[in-house]
Amino acid sequence: MNLVSYFRVKEYQLRAARVKFIQKQIIQKKPADQKEDTVHVVYLLTHVSVCGGVKIILEHANELINQGVQVSLLSHYPKPSWFDINANYIQIPFGIELARGIPPNCDLIVATYWDHLGTCVESCIAPVVYFEQGDFHLWDWDNVSPDRKEIISKLYQLPSHVITCSETGAKKIKEVFNREAPVFHNALNNQVFFAKEQAPIEHIVLGVGRDITNFKRIPDIWEACQIVQDRGHNISFTWVTPQPPKIPLGTVKINPTQEELGNIYRQAWVYVCASEYETFPLPPLEAMACGTPVITTPNDGVLAYGRDGENCLTFQPGNTQELADKITLLLENPNLYKKLQENGYKTAARYSWEQIIPKLKAYYEQVSGYQPVGINTEKDWVKLLPMDFSREEVLALEQLLSGTAADVVSMPFTYNFADEISIVRWQPVFQRVLAMSGQVDCLYCSFKDRSLVDYPYNDAVHELLEQRYGEAIKKFNAHLAQTSNLLEAAVLLRWVAWCLIKSEHYGKAIRLLEKGLKSYPSYIDLHYLYGLLCQQLGHLQQSENIKGTIRTLGDAVEFPEYIRTKELITE
Repeated sequence: MNLVSYFRVKEYQLRAARVKFIQKQIIQKKPADQKEDTVHVVYLLTHVSVCGGVKIILEHANELINQGVQVSLLSHYPKPSWFDINANYIQIPFGIELARGIPPNCDLIVATYWDHLGTCVESCIAPVVYFEQGDFHLWDWDNVSPDRKEIISKLYQLPSHVITCSETGAKKIKEVFNREAPVFHNALNNQVFFAKEQAPIEHIVLGVGRDITNFKRIPDIWEACQIVQDRGHNISFTWVTPQPPKIPLGTVKINPTQEELGNIYRQAWVYVCASEYETFPLPPLEAMACGTPVITTPNDGVLAYGRDGENCLTFQPGNTQELADKITLLLENPNLYKKLQENGYKTAARYSWEQIIPKLKAYYEQVSGYQPVGINTEKDWVKLLPMDFSREEVLALEQLLSGTAADVVSMPFTYNFADEISIVRWQPVFQRVLAMSGQVDCLYCSFKDRSLVDYPYNDAVHELLEQRYGEAIKKFNAHLAQTSNLLEAAVLLRWVAWCLIKSEHYGKAIRLLEKGLKSYPSYIDLHYLYGLLCQQLGHLQQSENIKGTIRTLGDAVEFPEYIRTKELITE
């Protein structure tokens, strides 16, 4: 398992473990003096790879900003380059719950996948709207495992509001989860997806989707193309996907920009959607807007705008012979091809952001006039640190303490060791009077400086700052011998490696770091130090690879403490 997968699995496991402790969000009207002129909406993104669902969220953000709404986007991943983003983009390091980075001054939280819902509600910052775009849990509910069903069903009841992008999706949400969901259709960016100026030179059959998303059935398109070729027709298959597929089929276009994607649509002769199910898929509409006729399965999502024989042709999922027949029909019937193309243009024109966003904005403004009602009270908590907090810190703490199901809340504190290095260490700041869940919440907000006197390994660090590296190593090793906490042991190992680097014992440092990375592969501080060594030893390519890892994963927030000086390696 790679590190990103490790963090995603761990985050889901932690979310699932506390679902039973989270209560449904209750909201009440804000006092008149607390209402802001400009609404601040925060979207949480599970990932930022090229796909229709992510693109819609990013389109929401840009279009809402154009309407005067303040928008922030939260993700564990670096800001994507395939889409021009105008919103405030906040990267939260892997290893901490994504929702704990929500700005405390936001007026509305939009969760974009069901596993966000619990922690968004727990944050107690603002009303939570779940934006459902559809996935297995909606269209293949009967085949969802009982354990997963229980978790999803509970989470679905937590947010104050649910919205979706199609009438068929709203019907399914009501049927499966008994929640009402207003519909705000997906739409097209007409600056990217516009009519082709000339007929395509080649007969390119286009498919879009990831190979690991099995319900997209991309191999079916390839198989149908082979059948058509065997009939003597000169066609080819182009596959657009955000990541390299395990088994490439045809010409593969990986992670194109939106402008490149528009050109790919215009160069294609026909677009095929082979999906078993969809909620409101954009690619068929994008193809129509670009003058590329569509052949599709009659899934509920496409049928929201698709009409067989009018603006598309349909075939049954998995029936590659029928798909090959429809491709052949278009090859041999130019009048039908032209009819689908012209009606496709008309269909796409009905779905513009100019029509959708004002309605969405009005809905968000209405919901943002409310605020969550806290579950916990001040009497439920004991303050563990005798220190004052800033106004922003107080607000963030009050919100989390009001809604969290955890028994302990920690905050990050910074220890500055002269010009040598800055360390952030998690410190418990509040503890529940009566233990409830056994959970710990980490509030990823401001980084408050703390005196070095309070640092647990100050004696060893003092030797380090005085450049008595041998003595520092002895003292760090002494602390290491006394700890039974594996994560704390990783911290001390990192300090020893730092001393070895400072004393130019590079061979020993490399051996220690390689050993440490085997035991603690997710401790980014060890990657950071290894990267510094690679730079000093002239191993530039290896150093660049490590920089990429650090940019993706961020600070080592799942450990008791972490280095904040990664700017040295991420520039």
